[in-house]
Amino acid sequence: MIRDKNTGLLVARIPQQQNVDYTVKYPEGRILFNRPISSVAQDSSLINQAMLPGNPVSIQVNYEVRTDFFEKTAAGGRVRQQVGDHVSIGSTYIKDEVGTGQYELKALDTEVRLGKNTKVLESMRRVRARMP
Repeated sequence: MIRDKNTGLLVARIPQQQNVDYTVKYPEGRILFNRPISSVAQDSSLINQAMLPGNPVSIQVNYEVRTDFFEKTAAGGRVRQQVGDHVSIGSTYIKDEVGTGQYELKALDTEVRLGKNTKVLESMRRVRARMP
């Protein structure tokens, strides 16, 4: 796309054809142009003080992709309840199906405050992970 350097309005759009003007390297996620693409295009100005005279050129790529990524989820939560002045009970749950395998964490914990600077923490965790 070529845009006017002063107004930003679209001056021209030059469509490119795959395997003619560019090639796609799918495994690498790259687009390789078969010729250099200039960063500016000639304008009709006779006098220009800029180092790179002309209108700016940009490349716009539209693509579609198929994925089952959104069919998998990751979720979790944490709850904590204070019981009186000295005891709190908490629970955590995490389930992740998005990564390379399924992961699930279940945990319970308690905290007992014995004094101003002393507390006892106890936790129980159950982790289950499955690799594909």
